[in-house]
Amino acid sequence: MAEGYNEASYAVDEKKFPGWIYIIMKVKGLKVKKEGGLFGKKKVAKNAHIEDPAFGERTVTVKVDGKDDLTGTNIELAIKRLPYDILPSSCYIEAEEDRILVYLKKSDSRQSWRTYIEGSGIETDE
Repeated sequence: MAEGYNEASYAVDEKKFPGWIYIIMKVKGLKVKKEGGLFGKKKVAKNAHIEDPAFGERTVTVKVDGKDDLTGTNIELAIKRLPYDILPSSCYIEAEEDRILVYLKKSDSRQSWRTYIEGSGIETDE
């Protein structure tokens, strides 16, 4: 955990999108706005700066620095050891009201993470 950041509260699912791990990172009070052209509108954080996420083969880090009405709210999702490999170049995040969605593309789409999701969590010591 980086200094000055609070540990993120999150939930994990692998059933919503086959071949993907879907993390819902809670950021209470996060507001979003749409930016971009007619066809490329994207939701971006309005009252926070979301640093570019860091994805490794078995790691993920997402940092949120609050601003305006979220000033002082600094949250970090830092998973140092995922149970299996992911494809970092295919992973991404999306901002939504009160949360950030983190999409992790599995290296092996047939591999189930269920025992970790339902057990002690997706951060492992392996």
